[in-house]
Amino acid sequence: MLDHEMPGVQGFELAQVLRQDARYMTIPILFVSASQQVAAQLEQQSMIGNQLFSKPLDNQRFLTALHHHLVQAQLLTARINLVSQRKESRSLQNHDYFLTELATLLAYVEAAPDNRSRYLVQVGIDREEYLRAQHGARALASLTAHMESHFANQLGANDSGCALGGGSFLFQLNATVTEDAEAFLAGFHQRLNSPNWTLGEPPKPVTLSMGVLPLNEAINEDKALLEVEQACGEAMQADGGCVVWHQAPERSDHSQLDERIRELLEARAFRLHYQPIVNMDSGDTLFEALVRLVDEDDAVYLPGQFLTQLAEGSHGTLHDLDRWVIEHAVEGLSKLGGKAAASHSVAIKLSSPMADVAKMVPFISSGMRNARIKGKRRVYLALSSPTVMKDVGTTRKVLKVLQDMECGLIIEHIETGPASVDLLKELGTVDFVKLAAKYGASAEQTPELEDLLRQLTGIFGSSLPIVATHVEDSKALSWFWECGIRNFQGHFIQAPEVAMNFEL
Repeated sequence: MLDHEMPGVQGFELAQVLRQDARYMTIPILFVSASQQVAAQLEQQSMIGNQLFSKPLDNQRFLTALHHHLVQAQLLTARINLVSQRKESRSLQNHDYFLTELATLLAYVEAAPDNRSRYLVQVGIDREEYLRAQHGARALASLTAHMESHFANQLGANDSGCALGGGSFLFQLNATVTEDAEAFLAGFHQRLNSPNWTLGEPPKPVTLSMGVLPLNEAINEDKALLEVEQACGEAMQADGGCVVWHQAPERSDHSQLDERIRELLEARAFRLHYQPIVNMDSGDTLFEALVRLVDEDDAVYLPGQFLTQLAEGSHGTLHDLDRWVIEHAVEGLSKLGGKAAASHSVAIKLSSPMADVAKMVPFISSGMRNARIKGKRRVYLALSSPTVMKDVGTTRKVLKVLQDMECGLIIEHIETGPASVDLLKELGTVDFVKLAAKYGASAEQTPELEDLLRQLTGIFGSSLPIVATHVEDSKALSWFWECGIRNFQGHFIQAPEVAMNFEL
């Protein structure tokens, strides 16, 4: 709660400083002032403060507003957790984001170059329940917080990790194939234990045990997590401070991988998952449908592994895949009940050239009628800007038809430079534009990105339909927030029956 006029600084100036620090991003800021000029000043900078109260203060109105803004701040914190990869730039990742990255790694592990060896590692505090009972939950929480900070500093550039809770941690580690695997993992285990962790007075040593799963074959993420957990459990059952390996099968031959993908394409073994695009202000959520290939063991293969074969037309076509995605995404939307049936919307990412997209519009219209999808902007088509640039004329015709159908259009992979801005100017009205993922994951926001956002503001006005993706940490998120962006797409990916009933 800030007064406008304060010694040495105005409340408005202090609020700007607070909002530039990610730690204070979600704290409600309420202004109190007798000045009539303050209202106009805050109107121009609505993101800095939440509400203005005039002197003398109406206590009841103030307390009601205070309660409302505290509830909204809690919701905003939950939404930040959905889209931020980590709390700070140098910390372990959020659990959900780690699992999403793990699923991607497992999907590509057989197709990856053989210059790296990859390992899934679970680390646990030995006798965690006993230590909690002896020293208390607060002391153990303080210890694990210090461990989390230390562990983040032990990871290499391509490694990742997350806290599981209960004194356990997960890591994905990379080594060169020339390194001795056991020595590499033993060295990592030693670095984790290097501070000689202790609890109590006099200090008593705390040890860490470790389970290791080599990642050399496509495997369902749940199975991988179960196997490394079992290995960690065996290590903890031993004398403490041990390392136990789970021996996974040898990596399959690359030609066998191609053949397996061909068989799955012929069987049309597709499955949809959804990733929400969340408006951090309002909580409105748009679900983007993501297609995967899934084998009989629930191992997942991502579009980058099978779209090339479809583009060549040897085992189906991109057009066939897009029709499948449209059909099943619309069907999933139609099955929603209750409040979700009226409020949720779906974005359908298309891979076909624009000429084929135009041919699918009647199919989309028919599918929506048959599924009885009602309401504006319930279905969006998401198109890559490089695809659109190859045929802007057809895109404009498709956009006009979509508007008549009350469908939406999303243009993805918007980058700095004149090409993306010129494209959006030529298209006219689009519902959302999605920034290239590299901008959200960047450690620093460049002048070129600032210039792009200024130009997009010139096109769309103050209500920016911009989506930032792959946001690295809350500091990056607060930077986008200061630029007026409210729509974020994070790492939270779920199967349809879970995601489509998504609620904070």
